[in-house]
Amino acid sequence: MSLFHWTCNHGRAGIEATGTVEPRLILGLGWLAWFTTEPHPYPERTGLLHVCPGSPTDCYRGAWRFVVEELDKCHSWLQSTEREKAEERAIIDIERLGDPWNWYVASEPVKVRLG
Repeated sequence: MSLFHWTCNHGRAGIEATGTVEPRLILGLGWLAWFTTEPHPYPERTGLLHVCPGSPTDCYRGAWRFVVEELDKCHSWLQSTEREKAEERAIIDIERLGDPWNWYVASEPVKVRLG
């Protein structure tokens, strides 16, 4: 299995600086880094069309793909303890995007490479 993290132009710079995807605080969900099993996901179902917080409205979160190198740090969103602990409204809001069965999460930095 391969996992991927998609990001925008300014997100790429931060990831390349550390070589990792760092967890971010998401209201109602906690500190998480997000990944997908899809090498070429549907942007609207994966949340790639949402504007990055504090960014211009033309920031496209599907501009760059990173490949996960530390699969052991990632686990299925649907079977995660993070999901069990999350607020119900936050779960509903995020899962309405369409394909949570392809989502993986980590609560610690995960090493990646551009790909």
